[in-house]
Amino acid sequence: NLAIVTQTIPALDEIYGENTRRSLQGGAGVKLYLTPSEQKTIEELSQAVGKTTKRVVTRSRAVGRNPFEGRSVSERTEDTPLLTEDQARRMDLDEVILVIDAQMPIRARRIKYFEDPALKVLHAGQAESFPYPDEDGLRRDRQMTETRETVEKLKLELQEVRAAAGAKEVAAPSASLPTGDPRTPGQYPKPVPSRRARGRATRDAVDGDVSGQLSVDLASLGLKEADRNELASAVKTTRAIIAEYT
Repeated sequence: NLAIVTQTIPALDEIYGENTRRSLQGGAGVKLYLTPSEQKTIEELSQAVGKTTKRVVTRSRAVGRNPFEGRSVSERTEDTPLLTEDQARRMDLDEVILVIDAQMPIRARRIKYFEDPALKVLHAGQAESFPYPDEDGLRRDRQMTETRETVEKLKLELQEVRAAAGAKEVAAPSASLPTGDPRTPGQYPKPVPSRRARGRATRDAVDGDVSGQLSVDLASLGLKEADRNELASAVKTTRAIIAEYT
């Protein structure tokens, strides 16, 4: 079983998008709502609980000489929310709303495990250690997420570079003088070096080997197999871009 916990509905929309969030809600067999404070979450709770019908009686009387004349009574039924938005906003903090598939919604009170007589014994009997999440693992996960995004950007840049190089080849400037031109060779502007030449000059000016800088011992990082493959792909793509520019 999977439980998704969120503070507000917009928090899920920000991460997954509205359509994906609705798909997740549709697949949830049990939805539990605490006292909401955000407007969109309040509206969501009121709609999730549903509506009911009630009878409305309207009485009217026309003022005249005879007080028994001109009276009328009309009745109608109209839909009304089982839980209005104002009622949802003013729910007691100890109350919860359960919306279960194919069942009527349930309004109940929360069981506090640290106060309930039966659960309090179980809570006090826990003797195992409960460590905090692995900070190194979380940091590696964040780094791998950033690495995946960087790899995609580098791949797009590499495709753009190759497309530009294939569409337009930079012609080498000629150093010969046109016939009849009175200017001397020193008066002509110096040819602009190509992109490859500039990249080669920059690489030669930097101390150390670029390929050596990109050499990474992936086995020593303690990463998962999928993460090692992602990192290896990033290194390979970076080398391809360096080779393209040099």
